[in-house]
Amino acid sequence: MRFLPPEEQALVCRAQALGLPGASPTPAYLSPNWCTTLSLVLALPTLGYSLLFVPILWIVQHEHTAHRLGTLRRQLESALHTP
Repeated sequence: MRFLPPEEQALVCRAQALGLPGASPTPAYLSPNWCTTLSLVLALPTLGYSLLFVPILWIVQHEHTAHRLGTLRRQLESALHTP
């Protein structure tokens, strides 16, 4: 149900190996296919509002996860450049 591209998964694994804060719990995106299915399944019970709100929630969690990954990337770069 959760998704993370291989290059970002490698980044998280390196951050976890160094024990950087923010690497746990592992940041990940909800699968786009799961979000599409969820919005379609909930369309009738929510009178179509899920077709609007589920994609918005997916974008918000995508931005939040991207911010967490960016923070991990900066922490990892500073940890690797510090003697």
